[in-house]
Amino acid sequence: LRVMGDIIENHVAGDSSVYGAIIRLGQPFMVGHPLIKIEGKSGSYHSPHDSAAPRYLNMAISEFARDIFFNGVHPSTIPMVPAKIFGTFEPEYLIPKLPTALLLGNLTVGFGFKSTTPMIDFEDICHLVMIYAEYYEKHATGLPDAKKIAPFLIPSFPINNIITNKRELLHAYCKKEYTHPINQEGWVDLTGNNITLRSLPYGVDFGTVTSELRETMRNKKHWLWDYITSANQFSSSEAEFTMEIKRGLNPFLVLNKLKATLKFSRKWTPIYSYMKSGRAITLYPDTLTAPWYHERYLSIA
Repeated sequence: LRVMGDIIENHVAGDSSVYGAIIRLGQPFMVGHPLIKIEGKSGSYHSPHDSAAPRYLNMAISEFARDIFFNGVHPSTIPMVPAKIFGTFEPEYLIPKLPTALLLGNLTVGFGFKSTTPMIDFEDICHLVMIYAEYYEKHATGLPDAKKIAPFLIPSFPINNIITNKRELLHAYCKKEYTHPINQEGWVDLTGNNITLRSLPYGVDFGTVTSELRETMRNKKHWLWDYITSANQFSSSEAEFTMEIKRGLNPFLVLNKLKATLKFSRKWTPIYSYMKSGRAITLYPDTLTAPWYHERYLSIA
């Protein structure tokens, strides 16, 4: 509750939206690398909103966030501004060891703008930083060749997802077309007469989809009953939503029939919007990495 109060003092938002953001930053399946460590019931992938009330949770900065923002960082390299408490100062912004805007991704709506940016794998981010370091050792301005950094910009998500157009994305990124649509599919197991749904495209709420499916199947005349005999969640610790199909039916054909209902596929276009000095600006991965690198380089030097 104290954390929420401190945030609301500085950000115009309701307590429920602030609480939701805090929970999301502590969920590995949402951010990949949690910035917050939460002790207590903080939701699961198959039920992300099933978290305890704030008074039952203990929250602290995660070891990942402590390492990437603070460990080994000299306080004199952090730009400071006067704080609300007279005579004290606080960081104007932090300079992470890696460009977290690319590492963590973003799915949000801000004041008057929307931003949806994909995540990139930790190892790929490290390779990307090394390319920038090698480039700026030889050049004072400009950006590295797009073809050289393109292979390290392919999205990677913290849940089992399949990107079905990686080759198209690579071709687009080589031409600096960073808003090319990303095609995703969830993860299923096909065994015998069972279709077991284990994940959906990143950004699609697993719990909502499965609840809607169960609600739909209450109508015994619905077309789903032509293919499925039952649908149940069998595990309380992981996403394991199993649908038993009628004998004699091809499970692959049934899955194709169910894809729209299950929201198994998703096509989304990244929007690279960020806030700077109170206004929304567009920064693509190449132009975003450059200012981060220069800030980080100066803080070390």
